[in-house]
Amino acid sequence: MSFPAAIGSSLQVFAAFAIFIAGYLALVIGAIVVLVIAELYSDRARFVQGYATKSSSLDCSGMSAGPRKRLATTR
Repeated sequence: MSFPAAIGSSLQVFAAFAIFIAGYLALVIGAIVVLVIAELYSDRARFVQGYATKSSSLDCSGMSAGPRKRLATTR
């Protein structure tokens, strides 16, 4: 094996390893980004759900302070 061929094969191995590492890092970073987006979405949904629950419990427009009366029904 001549010197240029040995360098060429070692460069090929190094390039394959570098591509493998770059792909692995892209996969890990992509998974982290997806998890962060899911967490932000979950927090926002929890906030919206809490706001909806709070605003519906504060809506007392049809309620009276006294006991409930039965409506007269016609038969």
